[in-house]
Order: sequence, then structure tokens, then C-alpha cells
Amino acid sequence: MDKKALGSVVSVGLLLVVSVLSVVSFQSWFSNYSSDVFIDVEDETNGEILRVESVIDDELYLYSNVNSVINFFQISDNNGAEMCNFGTGKNTNFMGDTKLLMTFDDNARNLTHTFDFSGYNYDGELKNGVNCFDDICEFDGNNWIDIVGLEDVYFSEDYVYVVWFKGDMDEQNFSNPSGDSVSLLWKQDDAPGLKITDAKKTRILVKNFTHGIAVSSSNLVINNDWNFVLSNYDFDKHLSQIYLNRGGVSSKNHSGGNVGARINGQFKVGRDDAGRYFKGYIDEIGVYSKALKDDEISILRSFKKALMYEQILSKGVKKINVSSCNLIKGNVYNFMIYTDFGRIQVKKIVK
Repeated sequence: MDKKALGSVVSVGLLLVVSVLSVVSFQSWFSNYSSDVFIDVEDETNGEILRVESVIDDELYLYSNVNSVINFFQISDNNGAEMCNFGTGKNTNFMGDTKLLMTFDDNARNLTHTFDFSGYNYDGELKNGVNCFDDICEFDGNNWIDIVGLEDVYFSEDYVYVVWFKGDMDEQNFSNPSGDSVSLLWKQDDAPGLKITDAKKTRILVKNFTHGIAVSSSNLVINNDWNFVLSNYDFDKHLSQIYLNRGGVSSKNHSGGNVGARINGQFKVGRDDAGRYFKGYIDEIGVYSKALKDDEISILRSFKKALMYEQILSKGVKKINVSSCNLIKGNVYNFMIYTDFGRIQVKKIVK
């Protein structure tokens, strides 16, 4: 898929680290880390680019001094038995803050389903003849995808939608029964809905059970070319944001309270419950239960591909929820992390 309007891929250097870490309680560990944890550096090139800081109460803390992307991540016990991994497509068994990841890369010649690579296996059912080929899906204005299982996810705090799409805005049915918009992503009435408006802008529609709030992009959809759109909701700030390509971000505070979503209700791609169908192509869908920082959004946009939230590393400390790996406090685990240009191998970790 050619998304020429988007930026270049973020690159990182090569690093091989062998370090020592244990699962401990949180007691000012970051400021005192150098005195609390012993690190043996076996080989190091281009400075200390990435390191594992600690694992505390099912949270893994990674530090990076550059913007980067994790292509493969694995935790195994001291006997070599795998606990969890991500970045392996359908073989990913890590369940974290990435709730849906669809790239359509493994969808050639599949006429019934599209696959979720998030680890939760919320696979999609193709409805009314959605045509998925060459790693993208084509929507004709009368078909859609139902995401099986995601209807049970309750977005009561942070959430993010990200989509790459392409279409002719003059061919959209903005005179549909409910008028003025077509839907890219939708999850019932009270959930976040990501739309394209008849003004050729993208819009996120959210509700807090008493009133709706709509935030539209400040710039226009690029006609007949690939567009990157991301909606970002920060629970603590009561803030909705929408990003379209490289244009300015549009924001709105929810002064009436935070938003949420019904726990039931079918999650749909390419339409909503009112029959607002999208016509065109969709590639790369991500849904996260964690708000993204500006640097993380920039990395995701530049990579030109949907990634797991856990793969996106901006400069500084990143916290990754590893509860699905079932790590035991006091035990020793091996970490292997592949970045764009190198491998980080954490052999054993003790306090």
C-alpha cells in the first residue's frame, strides 16, 4: 500500500544489552534505580539507546533515548519456556492495551473473515461481500465488517481509534437516511464513532450518556489518496482530539463529564447502525485503551502501518502492562526485544 503523503519511517540504532532486573514493589525506584539494580553491559554500540528499567506490579518499564518501534517482543522463564510475545501476527498471545489490530495482510482469498492481531482475537466477519485483497479491504457503499467480541469491551477511560482510508469524497452517500456523514468505525449509539462528514472532514462523535460531543478535523480529507486519521480520548483531561494526516489537531473538552460506551453493541467497520456506509478502501485499523502522546502519534503516522500500542516507543519511559504474561514476583525472566535495526536481549534480572 502506497501512502506517499505520510512521513518517513523512524529509524533506531543497534543495541545488545544483557541486564539484571527483578519484580519489586514501587518505592521511588526510578530516581534510585542506578543504586538499586545491577546492570552488566556485555556489548553496546551508539550509546545506551534502550534499556529495561524494572517490572513492578505487572508493569514493565522501558526507557528509550530515541523514538523507536518494537518489531518483536518475547518474555520467557529461566528454563526458556515462553510466557508471552507480540509482533508475530496471528501468533501474538500478549493481551494488553491494544484491543484491536487489523492489517488485512493475511486476508488474501479469505471471503468470510479478517483477522485481529491484538492477541484478543476479535476477528471480523465480512458482510455483504466486502472484498479484501492485496492487503486492503474495499467497501462499495453497501457492505461492512462486524468485529466479533469487541462489542463487550467497555471504553470507560482512555481510548484511541486509528485508521488509514482512501476514497472519492464525491461518491460518498452523504444523503443517506441520517444525512451529513459516513462511518469508518462505529460501536453503537453511546460509543465513539469515527466518521467522514459532508464537509469532507473527519469527525469523532462521543457521548457521556447525557449529551453528545463532536470534534471535527481542522483540515480536509485528501481525495482519492491515503489518509491517516486518529481520534484520541484522554480520560484524566476530559479531552477528545482528532488528527488528520499532518494537519493541526482539533480538540474539545468534555465539560459535562467523561465519556463511555455501552458494554454491548456491535462494533462495525465501514458503516453504523443508521446505515451511513463508507465507499472506498480501508487499511490498517488500531483500537487502544490507552491515550497516545504527541510523539507516539507521530511515530505511528510516520510508520505508515497500524502497530500495537505496546510497540510504539517515544523518547523517555514507557509503561507496558504485562499482566497477561503471568509473571511471578521474585522469579527470573528473559526478555528479548527486536527494534528496527537491532536486538536487545535481557538475560536475567535480579534485585
